[in-house]
Amino acid sequence: DSRLRGMTSCWLSFLYFALLLPLAKATFREQSVAVKGIVNCRGVRQPGAFVQLYDEDSIPLFDSDDLLGSVTADERGIFCVRGATTE
Repeated sequence: DSRLRGMTSCWLSFLYFALLLPLAKATFREQSVAVKGIVNCRGVRQPGAFVQLYDEDSIPLFDSDDLLGSVTADERGIFCVRGATTE
């Protein structure tokens, strides 16, 4: 009887793991983003402005916001920054 319970317990553990593995794989996928724009302050373009792209994590206690990319705006204040992360 105890042997049967042990086998059932092992089988349930395996089933639990087998069901969670695809979910974990889907959860930890690469996500990427690109942002293009013009930096301006009160209607005046800001050439040479430093632009940083961060992800925003919903639970900062466990995973802080990550810097995904940074770029300096060109002489017209135009920028394009790209980044990727695995969450």
